[in-house]
Amino acid sequence: RQRQMCISDRSRATTAKKDKEAKLRNAVYGNLKLMRKTLNAEQYAKYAALMNITLQNKGIELNK
Repeated sequence: RQRQMCISDRSRATTAKKDKEAKLRNAVYGNLKLMRKTLNAEQYAKYAALMNITLQNKGIELNK
């Protein structure tokens, strides 16, 4: 019984992590999409580069 609870807890933790990663990915790409419409090409290129560096510094990788 305890083993089954442990497996269930791990499964929930894995699902929660995947959900969190999906939400983060959707938020970042949603933001980039809005900024592409708002900024000109030069501004957007700088913004995208800055976002990429910021995410890397936080240890967030979206290219999985």
